[in-house]
Amino acid sequence: MCKKVEFFRFPSGEGMYRQDGEVKSFTQNDLALINYSFQYIGMHYSDAMNRLNCMFASSHKNISYFRFRVVDRFARCNFSSLDTSKFDIDEDGHFNIEFVSCPLRGGECPDEGVICQPKLTLNIRRSEMMVFAQLKNGLSYDEIAVVLHISPITVKHHCEALRRTLGIPTNEKLIAFWHNNNMHI
Repeated sequence: MCKKVEFFRFPSGEGMYRQDGEVKSFTQNDLALINYSFQYIGMHYSDAMNRLNCMFASSHKNISYFRFRVVDRFARCNFSSLDTSKFDIDEDGHFNIEFVSCPLRGGECPDEGVICQPKLTLNIRRSEMMVFAQLKNGLSYDEIAVVLHISPITVKHHCEALRRTLGIPTNEKLIAFWHNNNMHI
């Protein structure tokens, strides 16, 4: 898993990333980062992946180059600002999408809301999402149970399922995931 990665671009347009204090050019040879990011995009941003697949279809024959182009474009649209507030790929391996300045914002870019600022695609049941929405408000299992008219044990099971599905170890990190991804019901 790739953790604590910060993508950025030089004014020349060259893609870079920082990991473990080391700054590197982002190239087709960064296989671990590319393969991890490619899989994460496909799992969590299916509309973006579909658009990127079409965009780079001519590169499909060279799979490593194709994956590099997909990840590079996704990073350019969502992570190209160097900041220190939070990593683009955090310590748990989750993406933190940023607002990236682009001259085509405001309706000119057909990729806005698809590749750029993509919608999260999650395989979460509606009942789990209802619990998630209450959990992010800081409610306890008992309080969520009262609000949703279910048992605290059911709330606990839904939280466990959410953590398993998202690969997140704690409820605190579930709440951070909700906010980092601007989720809503």
